[in-house]
Amino acid sequence: MAAVGYNWLLVLSSVFLCNLVKILLPSISSLLSKILQKDADQEMEMRTEIQNMRLELSSISMMDEFARYARLERKINKMTDKLKTHGGAYDLTHLEVLR
Repeated sequence: MAAVGYNWLLVLSSVFLCNLVKILLPSISSLLSKILQKDADQEMEMRTEIQNMRLELSSISMMDEFARYARLERKINKMTDKLKTHGGAYDLTHLEVLR
């Protein structure tokens, strides 16, 4: 008789847990989506900035404006390294396309 009571308790608790997950899932997924989207937006901004700096670098004469060229190149390298550590393996392959 006690086993039947535990079985019902198990069934009722699992139904309750499923309903709780059903209620909380949209909130949790929305929160995760916002967090992931924020990271994606930051990475996209960094990529755009790197691309703009590379475009500017290509317009600078290395021979005539070496200091400016070297400063900008260091800035690009620093931003690229930051993006590599921030994003992972996908970004490494994507950055090669940007070059």
